[in-house]
Amino acid sequence: MNLTIKDVLQLFQDKDVVLAAGSDGINNTVNSVNIMDAPDIWNWVKPGELILTTAYTVKDDPVLQEELIRNLAASGSSGIGIKTKRFLPEIPEIMKRVADEVRLPILELPLTLSLAEIMNPIISSIAARQSYLLQRSNEIHKALTKEAIESGGIHQIIACLGRLTQCPVGCYDTNGHPISHWLPPTIPGIDTATLQQLGQLLNAKLDDTDELQ
Repeated sequence: MNLTIKDVLQLFQDKDVVLAAGSDGINNTVNSVNIMDAPDIWNWVKPGELILTTAYTVKDDPVLQEELIRNLAASGSSGIGIKTKRFLPEIPEIMKRVADEVRLPILELPLTLSLAEIMNPIISSIAARQSYLLQRSNEIHKALTKEAIESGGIHQIIACLGRLTQCPVGCYDTNGHPISHWLPPTIPGIDTATLQQLGQLLNAKLDDTDELQ
């Protein structure tokens, strides 16, 4: 449900926003987006932040170009969007090579769009997804509370959670012994034999209970 670099590309698929390098990071999560042209951008970057820039401060220095990509990756940035045909005629090869190495996506942004026109749809998409998650979380909370009050049984609560999420659910005591579990009748892409094995796993004692403690 999180916005990714791949989703950002789809937002602008008819606007000439293209992935220039760092394709291995195409599924990086985009938690926020910012416009920066400071020479030391990375000192203010938050994890999961997509940076939009003209790269003016590094346009004439390959050393600074490499440093920018490496430091953004080290800071946890989800990627960088660079507007070309303004100060950089194209994405420099050194930036593309390093981006591929550190798996930091570089998006080439068209001259026809302002950075704000890139940023605003991304912010709207992030907000819409967060709003949906909050709404869905509230729905699950209300349903589980209602189930707990009306049925009062752990088995009914676990089954309710499973039906709401359509995911396998297991409940264990602090020693790893199974208390209850729920498994959907079918899971897309999972055959019957694998589903039965999953049910057996959910009904087995856990050997590693560190996380339960």
